Amino acid sequence: MDVVEARPTVGGTNGAVQMMVSSGLVEGHPNIVVYSYGASAPPFGPAHPLVINAWSKDSVICNQVATF
Repeated sequence: MDVVEARPTVGGTNGAVQMMVSSGLVEGHPNIVVYSYGASAPPFGPAHPLVINAWSKDSVICNQVATF
């Protein structure tokens, strides 16, 4: 399954502000999405989760999440 596009957003709120944001598909690995940020207001948490919408020609299943 190759992801065509992915859009990360802060869920559960309107008017979220994110600074120093970088995201995209990893070159040579079209099924890996990377998202990086320097600051988020409101901060990520249960009330304001990070939501990544992914589009593909096939069904998308997230079976692993990693933080660095």
